[in-house]
Amino acid sequence: MAINDAVRGAPLSSVPLPPPSSHRLPTVSATQALEQLAANAPAPLKTGLSQLDALLSKRTANGDPSNHDSAVNASGLPAGSLIEIWGPSGSGKTTLALTLAASALRDGKDVIWIDLSAPLVRHRLLSILGSDICDIDDSKFHHLSITSLAHLTTMLQDIPSFLPSGPHTLLLLEGFHHALDVAYPRVLPAASGEHAKWAATRRNAILGNIATLMRRLVAVEAIASAVVTSNASTRSRGGGTGTAVLVPALGGLEWERALTGRWVLFRDFADDTTYRKELAGGDWGKARRFLGVTRLEGKAVSDEDGDVGIVVQFDIDETGIVDLAAADGIIDQDVSTSLDIRRTSLPTRIASPPNEPSLKRTYDEIADSQSEGEYGWDDADGDNVIVTAEGLVDDDDDLFANGASVVKETT
Repeated sequence: MAINDAVRGAPLSSVPLPPPSSHRLPTVSATQALEQLAANAPAPLKTGLSQLDALLSKRTANGDPSNHDSAVNASGLPAGSLIEIWGPSGSGKTTLALTLAASALRDGKDVIWIDLSAPLVRHRLLSILGSDICDIDDSKFHHLSITSLAHLTTMLQDIPSFLPSGPHTLLLLEGFHHALDVAYPRVLPAASGEHAKWAATRRNAILGNIATLMRRLVAVEAIASAVVTSNASTRSRGGGTGTAVLVPALGGLEWERALTGRWVLFRDFADDTTYRKELAGGDWGKARRFLGVTRLEGKAVSDEDGDVGIVVQFDIDETGIVDLAAADGIIDQDVSTSLDIRRTSLPTRIASPPNEPSLKRTYDEIADSQSEGEYGWDDADGDNVIVTAEGLVDDDDDLFANGASVVKETT
């Protein structure tokens, strides 16, 4: 009461300040906090592709591409990234994921591999590690098999209780789309009306919830995560008459906002005479492998379906991913400071098919009649008039003369 009487009516400048509390944290500027966070962040993971590492280092070298040391040290997949790797079967998605796991194991970091569809092929991982297998601790590789979406959601909410303590650098989920399709199918045969709408809404809500959990996990634990999915059913442009394109199996606004990157893997023939000759015979043994970056740093590189974004060429052998750019000397694998990523000759947009001849004449080809008189029906006897089909069929439409039917091929 005496303190209140002394303070009451006194100027603010004369009021004594309370003593600083002992439990208060020291003040740290935002710049200093960011510098400490960058200094303590785990080293980026090598993807096995020098062009892709250089592309990632362009965005993570503290915004200064001229900084040689930053570009070298930040070359690769940084911590806190959530990447989706999708593509058709046989395109190399699992091999790329195993290459990321091998890169983390060589650095002495822990790897969490979760398969939700096909089991892990362990001998493939051993072949990618090669002679480095002797220097790797087996206890740093954690393999989990999960068959339901509920188990995955529970694990993501409390992942430390499932695994021993330690720096978990990489989290890999393979076949996540399979578990989602089993729990919430895209198309319900018996669903109609309100039930179909509820199922679609529920699927998007669950996908958004898992995306939020994974984004929070990679941010809090400072790890990198890659989700391996497949492609959905093909769909056509232009009302069913255009070229069929591949779309990711996972979609939705919440999922795409959570992703920091999206990579599509596919096989195609390059714009080369040697490979174009193989196109007619369908010899896919001569087809090249490509990786397209369609999302980078949380921003879409391409927005339209069928656009593969920034393309990187690679190959696969028994040792894993083969970096063709490093083999050709395009970008040095150790010092990837050249940020001019060379695009391959593959077009970044799927080419449209050639225009098919129309079965109908255009408006300009139909001439207007300049005469205002009658056609001449009254010139003949009305009882004996026979109008034949030959008089109504154009010369260009002779293909209908023999009663043949024309079916327009659709994709």
